[in-house]
Amino acid sequence: MQKTIPQFNVHEAKTNLSRLIEMAVRGEPFIIARAGKPAVIVSAYEPPHDPAKRTGFLKGRYNVPDDFDSMGKEEVQALFEGSLPTARPLKDGSFTGRQGEISS
Repeated sequence: MQKTIPQFNVHEAKTNLSRLIEMAVRGEPFIIARAGKPAVIVSAYEPPHDPAKRTGFLKGRYNVPDDFDSMGKEEVQALFEGSLPTARPLKDGSFTGRQGEISS
């Protein structure tokens, strides 16, 4: 059994707008008619789903290493202790690092 959607003329809709809005928000759509002919259907607004705001939307796309929480632990500790790795350029353009004292 199909439920009929209530219909209101423009004058009724203007007069009872607050009540009709509450009706739509409760999930009860209605029709506004002009000269007895349906013009619009009014229903509650549902914002579009934004997948970027969904927690876990990247699950399965990236692998987080098991040692993620301890990555860089030695370097961070060295910074707190006053020494840090220094890098030296190699002939091929890459760098090599070694422990050294902080110099000002």
